[in-house]
Amino acid sequence: SYIDALIQTGQTDAAQQVLEQGRQRGLQGEAVEALAGRLGHLENAMPDQPTELACAIAHREAGRYKEAALVLKSWLVSNPQDASAYALLAQVLSLDKQDEPAWVALNIALSINPALPIVQRNHARLLLKQQKLDEALQAAQAAYQSDVTDPENQLVLAAALGANNQNEQAFQLVANALQSHPNYAEAYANRALLKLHSGDPIGALADAEKSLSIKPHLALIWGLVSSLRYKLKNLPGAIEALEKAIKLESDNVVYMVDLGELLRQTGKVGAAIVLLEKAVAVAPDNVGAWVNLGTAFQQAKRIPEAKAAYAKALETAPEHTEAHLALSSILINQKHYEAAQAVLDAVKPPNPADTENTHRLALSYAALFHAQNCWTEAEVWVRRALAIKPKEVKVLRQLGAILGEQKHYEDA
Repeated sequence: SYIDALIQTGQTDAAQQVLEQGRQRGLQGEAVEALAGRLGHLENAMPDQPTELACAIAHREAGRYKEAALVLKSWLVSNPQDASAYALLAQVLSLDKQDEPAWVALNIALSINPALPIVQRNHARLLLKQQKLDEALQAAQAAYQSDVTDPENQLVLAAALGANNQNEQAFQLVANALQSHPNYAEAYANRALLKLHSGDPIGALADAEKSLSIKPHLALIWGLVSSLRYKLKNLPGAIEALEKAIKLESDNVVYMVDLGELLRQTGKVGAAIVLLEKAVAVAPDNVGAWVNLGTAFQQAKRIPEAKAAYAKALETAPEHTEAHLALSSILINQKHYEAAQAVLDAVKPPNPADTENTHRLALSYAALFHAQNCWTEAEVWVRRALAIKPKEVKVLRQLGAILGEQKHYEDA
């Protein structure tokens, strides 16, 4: 706590001394390493900085973005021509998901001194967030050329290169940043993304988890860890990571929807429904939330509520294929065949390249005609599904049953 207080007030030398004293007396663990990582980054980031800016950077490093913004705004009242402070304000506002005010601050910084490396690299960060990849790369290169040894310049350029599919150069820059600054949490996070895009989910997970051991407040990286753990068949670990992400960003609808779906898959349907109902309350136009809520209601055998959720999804996005198929499945089970066919007929024909939705639509039609004992039509649609996935056992069994009903015993 004492070290953290010293960091917050910009007294990094004193904080470093206390950290070393603590280590000599046996202080250890993840929290200690996280403090060491913050100190290492701060020592690199704020040589000769005024105390106020050092304090703002300390808040940023601890994830206290609102506090950092308040310190910077107070400083700028008496230092209105400080371009670096405006650039730093742009960054912390962006990290706090206040993108419009971030651009206002960045544009002021650009108007005062567009050649400052901190202005150029934070300009690149905001451009990357807007997916303006070419412009972001230009700004990142300008910052890097101003000081090729600065780890932040190296990392922002690596992010821009990675976004432009220049992974080899990006990897080298991240390696350079980590060599000079081995506790750089954002560098590990950046390398995790590069490894993921290079087809190495195990390496990506290791780097993402290392990043979080230094800065556990990075909600976005908890989301990435959840995705990677799920990909690697670690469902409990994926749920744990999303729960941590939601603690940091309690109104993040993406995390709510994803966690709701994972809870449903583990059989915790009641908890999933509670979370998904909160998601649709926060974001009533989120189609995925409505569809997942409908699926959870269906699993809980709350069929009227499931139908209402799917109907709400279609009200929001009339061409949403998954909602059409889910609603048609309920109608088929209720023997409302005409209504089910109307729902299926309303599905926009999938793009031929979209084999997954083409396959699912074929199976939905097959189920509709199978339920009505329309064997010829059911066979046509099952064969269409098998043309896409010829070794799907469940569908082969369905075709066998349909052929048997038509007395085509040898084919069956």
